[in-house]
Amino acid sequence: SILPNVLTISGNAVTNVGTRQTIEAVDGYFDNGVQLVYDTTANKVVAIYRRGGGNNLYSAVGTVTGSSTNTISWATPVNVASGEMSEAGAAYDPDTNRVIATRRGAGNTLDAYIGTVSGTSISWGSNSQILASNGGYHEICYDTENQKVVVVYKDNNGDIVAKVGTITGGSTNSISWG
Repeated sequence: SILPNVLTISGNAVTNVGTRQTIEAVDGYFDNGVQLVYDTTANKVVAIYRRGGGNNLYSAVGTVTGSSTNTISWATPVNVASGEMSEAGAAYDPDTNRVIATRRGAGNTLDAYIGTVSGTSISWGSNSQILASNGGYHEICYDTENQKVVVVYKDNNGDIVAKVGTITGGSTNSISWG
């Protein structure tokens, strides 16, 4: 099961830990952890994770209630992509108000999906392949200065490689890779 907590931080200390709230009560492979991003426009937390029993990429939108309760309520999880996978990544683009989810799939492909939060739901665009094969462990971040997505991964030679992507805003949920 996936059971995140909401924390209150004051200075360098955690001053209040809220009750754990279940995203999903399923058996699963959460070995690479749940990736969390905060959508500053929608004021929502988005969880990106590998769901067991098929290893599909899933997401859920959470609403935080602060103050003394420190709780989070989760909307119904949404399937981002089906198929075998081994790890997930996530970032948030404040310039286009988009969530970026990545996964390493079968054959060590690296794929990206762009999502838009509306209320307590999220809608995802189609797969944008970062790499067709031989992509190892990866990390993702958003560069606010250059308004670009950066994915860093390990290739078959053991080298660290980076790809840069540009998100298209407006009515599309797409990304192009350089």
